[in-house]
Amino acid sequence: MFSQPIHYEQHAYAPTMDIMPMNPLSFSFEFDTPELSILNTSVNNFNYLRSVLQDVTHSTHNTMNNPVSRSHAIKVEARRTREQTIQDVNKIQACHDIIEIMALTDTGLSIEDALIQLQLFHISLQADIKLWVEEGSLKIVGSDRGRYASTRRRSGQSAIVCLWCASTFTGKHNLANHVRAHLDVHLSFCPNEGCTFSSTNTTLPKRHLQGTKGITPLETKPVPPPPVHRTCNSESRTETSAVSSLTADPREANDAVAQPFDWRALATSEASEPTKHVDMEDIDVNDIIVLVMGQTGVGKSTFVQAAERVFHGSTSVCHTVSHDLTSGTKNVECLSIPIPHTKSKLILVDTPGFDDQDRPDSEILETIATWLSETYSQKKQINGIIYLHRINDLRFDAGVAMTLSYFQKLCGGGPVYGRVVLTTSFWNNVSFAERHKYERKERELHDGHWKAMLHRTNDPASASRFDCTTADMERETVCRTLWTLVKSVNKTVLLLQKELVDKKLSLPKTTVGKVVFTTEEKIRYQIVQLAGLLQPPST
Repeated sequence: MFSQPIHYEQHAYAPTMDIMPMNPLSFSFEFDTPELSILNTSVNNFNYLRSVLQDVTHSTHNTMNNPVSRSHAIKVEARRTREQTIQDVNKIQACHDIIEIMALTDTGLSIEDALIQLQLFHISLQADIKLWVEEGSLKIVGSDRGRYASTRRRSGQSAIVCLWCASTFTGKHNLANHVRAHLDVHLSFCPNEGCTFSSTNTTLPKRHLQGTKGITPLETKPVPPPPVHRTCNSESRTETSAVSSLTADPREANDAVAQPFDWRALATSEASEPTKHVDMEDIDVNDIIVLVMGQTGVGKSTFVQAAERVFHGSTSVCHTVSHDLTSGTKNVECLSIPIPHTKSKLILVDTPGFDDQDRPDSEILETIATWLSETYSQKKQINGIIYLHRINDLRFDAGVAMTLSYFQKLCGGGPVYGRVVLTTSFWNNVSFAERHKYERKERELHDGHWKAMLHRTNDPASASRFDCTTADMERETVCRTLWTLVKSVNKTVLLLQKELVDKKLSLPKTTVGKVVFTTEEKIRYQIVQLAGLLQPPST
């Protein structure tokens, strides 16, 4: 497997980066198998990176007690740019991955089994966040594994972010309990007979023992219908049915009244009514309306079909994604999905995509604008928009940039972006060996073309993935994307709707129409509108 034998100490690989030898080992090796191309990296500076990490970490541990060490840590961090810091952390994590692969293969495992074992290790490992010192305050620069927890800045403050649900935390202890909830790892159980309540903490919450309801674990695997939440005390036990509320955020719900809403639990239960395509007249003002938009061929119809399969409990995966520039959707199509155990319906609106070789963008915009104006006139406001983008595009070309510009001008910015989920698709076409390249490409997309929407101080947009590689991944990514929009009761009005209905502007005079319509198309549009006005009324 390797070009030369490697010898390493037992604790050279330290998952938490706390067990680090004072004299770092020197590694020099090359992989001679193509299966490990994902792990090929330059490790010539491994000793330097470990020494830098040890230097800064050691200074950080003495920050509160030793002002000299605090000043030294600040100076060390000041000499390093942010880009170099991130690059060093990534190299250290890559080196740890390599050492782990070496240890697994030495035990007799094959390369494929070692890679699988490493993946399982990544998934099950709890987050261990390293705090570095920068400008006199603690700065979070990364997690130990970065698979399900990462860090980013929000409103100028550092926050620990869970990648599963985008919840933020101020300390790694709270994050650890949250991650255990995702992994369904329970550490304590109610001692009362007949009570099945358990907690991710080492002790049960007092509110459970005092008679109020407990905390529902976050499920990451298919689960049965919403469970019955039990509360118990020394005198009696009461039982409450799990009545889900689509209009309430579980993190803001009143514990004494509202029950937590588990979208994934509903997705695995049997629907009371079948899904069906509906017209605008069949949509109720209280329905959850979600638009699916994007360029032609990004997988909008595939996402809608996947959502339909999720609520029907099908295990099949659809791979009928268009790989050419021909749009599969010519008109606006609405799919009504009844939400089990509720009276609400989810309306997924599949829209035609821009940059279609068979239709001009002005015609596509007119189709979308007609539907948006009619729904807004009938007081049927949307809950949010899912904007899809192909992750496997070779480059962010002019067509992609143009479609994104149309979308931004159609929305109008401001609070509307808070109801937008920017979703990357076509992850099923990415091989495991090249996945790290597209993950880096995704990060560049977040920090580049999507930065204006994702990094807003107020009402930022959200980001997600749509991966239909397997049925489980499809269900998880679809539910996570939809939950971002339906967890809040807030609806939104697009700028295009306000301009068409409230301001009575013609489509070419709207903000997006001025960009989409050419001069010739504007004249033709006005002629058609004028001809309609001059036509005598029918008797």
